[in-house]
Amino acid sequence: MPPGQSFFDVAVLTAKEFYITMGGAVVLLASLQWLIATLIKARIELSVKAEYDRQLEIFRLELHKRLEDYRNETKIREQAARVAEFLAFARWNQDKESSEEFDRQAWELSLWLPAEIYIELAKLLAGDASAKPLKEILIDVRKLLLKDNAGDLSADKILHTNWRT
Repeated sequence: MPPGQSFFDVAVLTAKEFYITMGGAVVLLASLQWLIATLIKARIELSVKAEYDRQLEIFRLELHKRLEDYRNETKIREQAARVAEFLAFARWNQDKESSEEFDRQAWELSLWLPAEIYIELAKLLAGDASAKPLKEILIDVRKLLLKDNAGDLSADKILHTNWRT
């Protein structure tokens, strides 16, 4: 401070200088508030989006698993129907005209049934005395197709009309 001047003489601002200083401070604080609010808003939006994306991915995975389970179940039912159709066909159609259909069905089963089951089926249809009973072969096919979900169904619980069991 120069000699002879007091603090109050130096610190006195004109009204114009005061308003400019205060206006600048207000603009600076408003800009800072806007910047912080924008950052917080962006952070919340990203957080919400990440959560929705995570839940959507979980939903997609569950849907994919259910669809795959449905496809597998459908395939299992189709294969089981083929075995049942073949056995019914072999039982009821002994005429010469049906031999082509018999061959087609037998060959189709030979492509996907395990060798042990298919051989037992062939032995049964050929009248081999050492063949497993039909219902036990059906239980083997059931266990093959349903794996852990085959349950405890036994051969004596399967319905049938009189035929070689």
